[in-house]
Amino acid sequence: FAQSKYLHKRQNICDPAIDLTQVPDNCSQFFRCFNGFFSVITCPSNYQFDASVKMCNPSSQVNCVPSGNQCSKDQDLTPVRSNCFSFYRCKNGYLTIESCPYGLAFDSLSKICNNPEKVPGCEPKPIFGTECTEVDDLTQVPNNCAQFYRCEKGFRSTYTCPAGTKFDSNLKLCNWADQVTCASGSGSGGGGGDSGSSTPNTSGSCTSADDLTQVSGNCGAFIRCVNGIRYVQSCPAGTLFDSNLKVCNWPNQVTCR
Repeated sequence: FAQSKYLHKRQNICDPAIDLTQVPDNCSQFFRCFNGFFSVITCPSNYQFDASVKMCNPSSQVNCVPSGNQCSKDQDLTPVRSNCFSFYRCKNGYLTIESCPYGLAFDSLSKICNNPEKVPGCEPKPIFGTECTEVDDLTQVPNNCAQFYRCEKGFRSTYTCPAGTKFDSNLKLCNWADQVTCASGSGSGGGGGDSGSSTPNTSGSCTSADDLTQVSGNCGAFIRCVNGIRYVQSCPAGTLFDSNLKVCNWPNQVTCR
């Protein structure tokens, strides 16, 4: 892929828009843009990046097709192997995966989503948890810092963060263990991440207008506004906050007062 699409002037400076997105043509890798620095992270063996929950999951649970996969019309509306609840679509010459509405399975004979009982070899989709509401979505599992709940189609499922990460209740995603403050020590941690800190500002509150703005009088720090709470983050050593690009950048690329 073209590097200019993803990177700024220096190779390890990135656009926050690519954070936690799949690497084209590789289902097992994803981009991480932390404090303005770009990196490619590879999922553990037999895991793939799940774009729907922004984390690595067992390959059997992930519907992923490398974005470069070309296809022909005869591949349109064909079943996904080992997953009867999803199917392939051939759109504009490229293969994508779509899922049937919750509780329905793809019928390869009629080319429609149907009752699982009418689809040979397909079992009804299990319900992994109790009923839930949107309030329960992306919340930590009590007493387990490495797990969180997702509320999907009104039913609650439990997900586990990859090794070395914990669920960050502020950012609503799996984050490096040393960047997460969690009430329980259960779950794996200590994976490490890029340098920089994230500590609540004493004033506490903020608005979206404060997000990704430079800290007054400090060219190496910036403000993140998450759910109305203000956090002060420091750029990695040797970089300054670039107010134009909204990332940490090399000093010779930044005009700071």
